Amino acid sequence: MGRISAKLAMAAALALSLTNMPAGAKSLRLNITADPSQMDPITESELIAGDIIRNMYEDLAGIDKDGKVTPVLATEWQAIDGGKTWRFKLRQGVKFHTGREFKAVDVKRSFEALLTPALKPGASQVYLKDIVGAKDMLDGKATELAGVKVVDDGTVEITFTKPDVLFPIYPVRIFDADVLSHGADWFLKESGGTGPFQFVEWKRGSEVRLKSFPGYWSGAPKGAEGSSLRGPDNPGAGGADHLSRHEPEPLCAFQGQARPRGDQPRG
Repeated sequence: MGRISAKLAMAAALALSLTNMPAGAKSLRLNITADPSQMDPITESELIAGDIIRNMYEDLAGIDKDGKVTPVLATEWQAIDGGKTWRFKLRQGVKFHTGREFKAVDVKRSFEALLTPALKPGASQVYLKDIVGAKDMLDGKATELAGVKVVDDGTVEITFTKPDVLFPIYPVRIFDADVLSHGADWFLKESGGTGPFQFVEWKRGSEVRLKSFPGYWSGAPKGAEGSSLRGPDNPGAGGADHLSRHEPEPLCAFQGQARPRGDQPRG
């Protein structure tokens, strides 16, 4: 069975087992196969970390379990000049876990942080490297990303050195860059994403604790006020509702809540 097929089969099995979860459960416990290496959307570079981080930090668009591209923080997008520039219309009414409203400038600030050498960027720099000005940032020659233009609070244009027709589906995390003022370990002090869950605690080698974000733009996750992802060294502490033998799915899926697909993208 291929990697994608295995993930879909696992998701189906977990969705089925969800129907047997205790009614009114206040917490959700999931076992993961390894302790994550990062909990920072900037340095994120491995699968286990990514599957946890994406419950807290979202992208402009995503891909659902059927392989269809779905709007997330962007509601629609349009290719200009053969894909050398992309114009994104952003979702309105989205708030960060910090309480601040998400705007187009946050896309620019997030991308700039993800290309700042001092912040030790991870996998996201690969997806951003062809944006105009990205190389200068990675080389330490610039602190502003020239290829990202904030048109207005709800619109952003991104220009590349060469066409990139796949850019809308890349997993590039958006976050409130104000949290960087808390220092290098900011992600342990404050949750800065827009996702359905926000960070609570990371006990290395033991567990990661998240809690539902009541201000989530698609509605607060149902069925659990908190979630605990337990590592291989602590698999049975307190019992587990599900055991993930491959890669954990987004926690919303375990709680029977799918993110809305919204408007269909344009390309």
